[in-house]
Amino acid sequence: MEMKKNPRNQNDRTENQNNNKTPHRPVLVLLFAAVLVVAVYSGYRVLAQLATERAGKSAYASVDAYLYVGESEKTTDTFPTVTIDYNALQEINPDFAAVLYVPALDLLYPTAYSRDNTEYLTRTFAGTQNPCGSIFVDCNASRDFTDLHTLIFGHNMKNGTMFGSLKKFYQNPDLVKENPYFYLYTQKDVLCYRIFADLTLPVD
Repeated sequence: MEMKKNPRNQNDRTENQNNNKTPHRPVLVLLFAAVLVVAVYSGYRVLAQLATERAGKSAYASVDAYLYVGESEKTTDTFPTVTIDYNALQEINPDFAAVLYVPALDLLYPTAYSRDNTEYLTRTFAGTQNPCGSIFVDCNASRDFTDLHTLIFGHNMKNGTMFGSLKKFYQNPDLVKENPYFYLYTQKDVLCYRIFADLTLPVD
């Protein structure tokens, strides 16, 4: 007996095979568009971040001309020799507080007195608006650094500038052994502090 093929079933199978082989074109277009948008946005964010960090470096480059570390920075029995033009820094920023120097990290920055602990989050020492901000002294601290505790704030920069270098202390404990002190240079005094602990704490 000869079996007759059903043309309808054959056509259905052919259509199903074609559907399995060819994805829906609108879905592919939407998927490609979504990936393209994400890629463009990510690239923009990266470029914006690099531009911000570059602008922050440039802002501090104008201040670097008034700071210079001498040859005796490794000594522990005397203060490191740091040449500072206090008058120039005061002219650049009337809120100038002191120069912070951490030899173990090659960290050398002027600091500013804060009025509300928010202004210098997005303002450089030279006064320009920038998310990098600047290093500043807690607004509740005494201006002569005579408090039992004085908080100094700065951004944890990904490029290692400002307080982004502090993470090196727990990455390499020998840094503190080699240079266990940091200093605040004011117009009247040089204040020396011994580093006895480094901690990573939650914001709250």
